[in-house]
Amino acid sequence: MEKSDLQSVKFSGKLNPVRDELVVAEVPTSKQIAESIIGSQTSVGLTAGATDNGSGIGNANATGEGSIGGTEIYGTEFLEAMPEFPGGMSAWAKFLTKNLKYPVMATEGGVSGKVLVSFVVEKNGEISNLKVIKGIGGGCDEEAMRVIKKSPFWKPGMQNGRAVRVAYMMPVVFRME
Repeated sequence: MEKSDLQSVKFSGKLNPVRDELVVAEVPTSKQIAESIIGSQTSVGLTAGATDNGSGIGNANATGEGSIGGTEIYGTEFLEAMPEFPGGMSAWAKFLTKNLKYPVMATEGGVSGKVLVSFVVEKNGEISNLKVIKGIGGGCDEEAMRVIKKSPFWKPGMQNGRAVRVAYMMPVVFRME
């Protein structure tokens, strides 16, 4: 290809539309934006989540099965506010010290270490969906789950100014002294 084969075209500043139709997108109002739920699902066919059934304060009767399903579970990476134990992590440490009992079987067997438990902090702060991710045996796994189930309602995680369900992992340490 020689230089003389190339043509240059001066941009006139006007674009020729491919079609003559004008597409107008409806701009949402501030109220619609504030009330919208951001997630990977559309709102078509979704119903509002269940509310607290008034069963009492705390999770003493928690089953670990989850009672407020039907909504997306968020990870902790991109939240405006993380779920929090009432009083913060220092209060959580005091709660564990007061309520955690070293299992007899673990004491006799010399078992110690970290039990990693995953759970969901629901929109109302209830703990649900408890699972041992990494256990150490000797009854420590069951004890860690028992104590977490017993915890009072947490302050829920927040996203876009709304309480959301959040997947959370918590190590519970069993150490012989």
